[in-house]
This record gives sequence, structure tokens and C-alpha cells, in this order.
Amino acid sequence: MPKKTVAVLTSEESFINNYGAALQGYALYTTLKELGLIPCIVRYKGGEARNSQIAYRLFQVKRFLGKKYRAIVDSKPEQYTAEVLEKVKKRERMFEDFSLSYMSFWNEKRVSWQQLRKDYPKCDCYICGSDQIWNPYFKSGFNDPGYFLAFAPVNSLKIAYAPSFGCDDIPETARRTLPALLKDFNAISVREQSSVEIVRKYANRTAEHVLDPTLLRTDKQWRHIAKKPEGLPEHYILSYRFAESDSTKQMIDRIAMETGLPVVSLPLSAVAMKDDYCSVFEAGPQEFVGLIDNASLVCTDSFHATVFSIIMKTPVCVFLRESYENGNSMNSRIYSLLKMLHLESHIITSDAQLSDAMNCIQEDYIEAHKILNVEREKSMKFLRNALRMN
Repeated sequence: MPKKTVAVLTSEESFINNYGAALQGYALYTTLKELGLIPCIVRYKGGEARNSQIAYRLFQVKRFLGKKYRAIVDSKPEQYTAEVLEKVKKRERMFEDFSLSYMSFWNEKRVSWQQLRKDYPKCDCYICGSDQIWNPYFKSGFNDPGYFLAFAPVNSLKIAYAPSFGCDDIPETARRTLPALLKDFNAISVREQSSVEIVRKYANRTAEHVLDPTLLRTDKQWRHIAKKPEGLPEHYILSYRFAESDSTKQMIDRIAMETGLPVVSLPLSAVAMKDDYCSVFEAGPQEFVGLIDNASLVCTDSFHATVFSIIMKTPVCVFLRESYENGNSMNSRIYSLLKMLHLESHIITSDAQLSDAMNCIQEDYIEAHKILNVEREKSMKFLRNALRMN
């Protein structure tokens, strides 16, 4: 009997510069392959198309720069643009090399929604996920039918595996369109418990709460691909943060002082290397895993840095990011994960909780991994059932 073919449509950032997106794409691809399927990744240009690759790189750089660094770049664009773009391109090449080494793709170049409608992969089933492809506050999200597999043939097998809305609730416009977007799915799963409630409340569909694809794989499996960048201290604190916050930096400095450990920063942008920590910018997805695995402690506000700290049994202090302008929290996915694993004590919201951070260093994750093993089997059961493999 021939193997089933599966087309996977995931975040457009998976193969550009987003560690979590790249690694969850790899994890889902590898899991499907180990189930005996023939998966292919669809390179999809979701949301608004950019006019050029350079413009897109500039967009990515500015997106992650803090205010003070953005001011520097905007005030002296000729001096900084070439330098920043070169560093960004080097990191992009590491992402591209990782993707081409470990995954197969349906298309060589990213395709738009208009292109995908005309020419789509002819497969036995179609999967969308994971990551925040359904986030209504992103340029894609509900404005992009591709992320809801609208290109797939009528009566084809359509599965959502662990997509995220990225928030606790969705705006009114998204509530009205969600039923139509989900009506043709054969099986729906989501990454957060809050997303289960969104699907039930606004689309009258049942969604199963499953693990992010990265959590389907064990620490041993991740170490097969992990790489530790050269020149790092033997013991260090890894700082990986999306939000620029003086208070958070002050807390990390205090942790460093109390532990006596140096801080190694994995900056989101080349310009952010002007931080006073030891910075590692030339790091692809494999180096991301290696940096976390070899750290003595991770300080982060990133969902996937939290995920990999737990997988690799590295102590982690989690700082929360600001909410969206309308008050919707950006932290629901982190809350959902830590609550499920009984690790809420790792969240640091004030200077007074730094003693909890010190306790985190002693974390052995034994109980968390017992829960994780149970949830991993539940998620695999969902996948097998959805793919009609039982």
C-alpha cells in the first residue's frame, strides 16, 4: 500500500529568522515522517506581499529593534543599514541551510495566496500548523485563507495541528468569520486551552488541546541536531527576549550577580548586539537548541525558549511581555504551557520574586516530564486518528 502524502502549511517565518517557527516546522515534519507518511512543506508567503527581499529584511530588522536602537538606525541609515543587513543575511542563510538539510519542500520559492489557488500540492491530506498562524493581530491570520487550507480540494482531508490564536480572545470581526473558516476541517487541534474555548464559543466546533510540535520530541532527539556555538563560557545565563524592558534587564543583572554567572545574549536583531552582554548573533535553529541545552539558566519572555528549556531540562526564568493595545494578553501560550506542567513558579513578574528564580536553578523537571509524556501520547493519538491511521 503506498504511503500517504501530506502537505504542511506553516508560518511564513519558519524558514527566515524565527527560531520557534523553524523548529516547530521541523518537528511536525519529522513526526509525520516517522509515522510512515511522506510530508512536504509548502513555502507560503502569507499576509501582504513585500516588494523586495531587501525591503522584507528591513521590515524584520525594524520589527525587533527596541526604540533606542531604531532611533540610531533611522538617524544614520546609510551607516547602519548595510552592516545590519549583512548580519541578518548571515543568520538567514543558517536558517535556509537548516531547512534544506532536514525537510522536503513542495515549492522552491514562496508562493502567494493567488498562486496557491491556481497551483496547489496534490496530496492525500493537508495540515496547517503550528505556531501563531491564526493570530488575528498579525497581518496574515484571519486575513489569509491560506492558513485555513482554503486552497485544498473539496472533500480532501484537512487537519489543524496546534495552530495558535496567540491571545486569550479574538476581535468581533474574527468571531464572525471563524465558523466559515473552520467548517471544512475534518479534525481541529489547537496549542492553548484558551484557543479550545475560542473555537467552541465562536465556531461551535470541538478542538483538542495538543502540544506544540517541538514538545513531541525528546531531549535526546533534539540533541541529535543541536549545535553549541564556539567561544562560549562553560557556564552561563542565556538571555533571549523579545521585549525591551529596563526592569527585566535589571532583574537579569541581579540574577547574574547572585549566581556569579556571565550573561550570554541571543539578540533578535544585529543592532541589538549593542547590549552590554556577550552576544551571539550568528546562530541558526540548531544553535538555538544548543545554546539553551548548554546554559545554566535561561531568562526569556519567549514561548519556544521556555519550551526548549523544559525539554532540555535547563532551569528557566520566564518574564511576561506587554499586552496588545486592546488589552489582550500575549502571554496566554506561556501560561497555558506552564500551568499544564505545574511550573507557574518560573514566571517572574517583579523584583520580589527573584528568590523564586534562584529556586528555579534547582528544578529537576521530573514531575513536569511525567505530565509531558502523558500529553505527548495524547497529541500523537490525535494525529494518528486525524490522519486515519488506526
